[in-house]
Amino acid sequence: MCLAQTLLHEPDLLILDEPASGLDPRARIEFRDLILELRRLGKTVFLSSHILSELSPICDSVSIIEKGRVVAHGSIDEIQTLMSQGKTSFDVTLLKDPGNELEPLLSQLPGFMLVMIQGKKFRFEWTGDVEEVSKVWELLSTNGFVISGISKKEDNLENIFMSLTTGEVQ
Repeated sequence: MCLAQTLLHEPDLLILDEPASGLDPRARIEFRDLILELRRLGKTVFLSSHILSELSPICDSVSIIEKGRVVAHGSIDEIQTLMSQGKTSFDVTLLKDPGNELEPLLSQLPGFMLVMIQGKKFRFEWTGDVEEVSKVWELLSTNGFVISGISKKEDNLENIFMSLTTGEVQ
């Protein structure tokens, strides 16, 4: 109700502290849509929240604060790039278990580092240009491996927060 009263005056700037706490799932979705509409209308919204999973779809920029100090600021993509230190992680599922053949084959590629292999699934980090990762797919294909799934591992805002903070309080 307070938000509706505030919006009657058509402010250019809104400062909201934990606005979604206590809302049911439907109200949270409607609130997110309202924030996106306000942004579309050119409004600036400062939003403080502990529900980090809800911030990613609506924030252009984030600041992570611990003990009164900003430990990270920027777009979520910018913060992810800084944290990854040029590495991109991929999860790959093959049609068949590769046995012991996978690591020696792919480790010949500069920029490739195997992180985990478990049956038909493996995870690797790529330090080269993301466009160059096609060399991995090409090498797998030419050696008879059939890929049934690929996903680029993305850090979400909660993972970023946990990596950058210690949980200490003042």
